[in-house]
Amino acid sequence: MAFSDRSAAILCRYIDPDYAMTMINMYIELGLSINIPNTDLISVLSHHGDQSLYSFGAFSNILTTHKSVSFQLWWNDHDDLYVRLSKYNQMYQFYISFDGSTTEQLTMLIEKTRSIYKKLIADNLGLYLIIDQTGTLSETSLIDNLLTGSELQIPHGVIIQSCA
Repeated sequence: MAFSDRSAAILCRYIDPDYAMTMINMYIELGLSINIPNTDLISVLSHHGDQSLYSFGAFSNILTTHKSVSFQLWWNDHDDLYVRLSKYNQMYQFYISFDGSTTEQLTMLIEKTRSIYKKLIADNLGLYLIIDQTGTLSETSLIDNLLTGSELQIPHGVIIQSCA
């Protein structure tokens, strides 16, 4: 499971689509938008990076019916973040790329990600929080090891919190 240069992942117990939208809305509080700027459409990305456009209702349906969904959150017309929600048996991964973010945006995103993780812990759902500010994880299989219970070797520059 490849990471980009700067990113975070939250692993949690299975959550329903409404809870996933709550997590997305917490990022929207930072000034991000789930809609493509100047539209009411959401950009959903295929595994190959192909873009399909959906209404909010159709996107909500995709969250319910698909094992994995990738989409974008937008700062403005040009700057966006890649987000992926994936189900693994009884676990759920919320992944967000911080690539292209300014230092100020990165600080806000990391704090918001920690806030989301704290909410998941309070709701007895949070398992792991992984924050990679250096791109180290792009070279490892840390997430796969967490999901399968394999031995962990945490790379330099990676912050991991666990309540599992």
